[in-house]
Amino acid sequence: MIDTITLRLDEKKFKINNKSKFSIIRKGNGYYDRIHEATKSKDYFPSLRIRSRGYSKEYLYIEFSAPKLLFGNNLEELSQNDIQKLFEVLQKTLDKMDVYIPLNELNKAKVVKVHFGKNVILPSNIFPSMIIDKLRGTNWSNRFSGLIRDYNNNGSSLRIGNKSREIIIYDKVAELTKEKANKQLVTLLRNNGFQILRLEIRLKMESVILRELALEKDNNTLVKLTSHYFLTDLCKSYWDILAKELISFSYEDISLETIYAEILMSNPKMRIRTVNNIFAMYVLTKEIGLKRVREIIEYRYSRETWYSLNQLMKKLPIDKKTENWITEIERQLINYKPIRLNNFTKQHKIPYTVS
Repeated sequence: MIDTITLRLDEKKFKINNKSKFSIIRKGNGYYDRIHEATKSKDYFPSLRIRSRGYSKEYLYIEFSAPKLLFGNNLEELSQNDIQKLFEVLQKTLDKMDVYIPLNELNKAKVVKVHFGKNVILPSNIFPSMIIDKLRGTNWSNRFSGLIRDYNNNGSSLRIGNKSREIIIYDKVAELTKEKANKQLVTLLRNNGFQILRLEIRLKMESVILRELALEKDNNTLVKLTSHYFLTDLCKSYWDILAKELISFSYEDISLETIYAEILMSNPKMRIRTVNNIFAMYVLTKEIGLKRVREIIEYRYSRETWYSLNQLMKKLPIDKKTENWITEIERQLINYKPIRLNNFTKQHKIPYTVS
């Protein structure tokens, strides 16, 4: 579940054997960064920068993708058994970059940014773009109401976020096509009809990490974040919010005449004006989505008007349903099994071997 991590260490915790490699200068508001030159190699290396503020002490920032560091790709996922190896590989990789950090100091390094994620194998008849389109029309909960929503790459990705946190959902197979090294794998996945939805939760500030993961102050260390139950719980809790918005009314095989009659029969004492309001809300929601209906009503009238009409919608005599693919995503998030390419291709009888 853990993906990209950004660590911070103060100058007493690390030793740089060749500072000349930190030759790229970037200035900011009251600070400047010295950035490590990109290492020319087929192997994966973390991004490094040293930040200074005036004459105060220096800090080393290390940003890396845990799956790429261990497996060379970010389709495969870590299990708890991989964590100790991750620390050791990270230390050895930094040593190759002329940066020495004792293993015990690396374990205690502060995590200032972290991405959690899960690659979900979808049923063959469900595409990531279909899920993103459904989310486009949903009525967002208050927890997401202050976040900016962007639909990118021709609808293949959705980003909900602000400066402190983001929820990102996208087509993983489409994302893999951006790197030439994945060409063989992408071809095999597409030829075998696999659709993979990527769900990522990005926490971009220390205070948000502490709050979202219910950690005490100064407990946002590398060893703490990689050994806690929330590795799986965080993605599940965010998906629960999204899934709640995706639960749709089961109107597919019901005529509008039947719907209108059901409203009348289920609410015999209701005024005809109220019946018509419910019916109109139903028709509009079916046509343009609940989110768009809410935007129109709140813009023209008020939020209170929206809440009032939304309460009326609860009087619709129609059972809600959970679609099978929503249940399948929940199952994979609850019963977390990390994707490993050799196991994955063997399980699905794909002729592909990871070297």
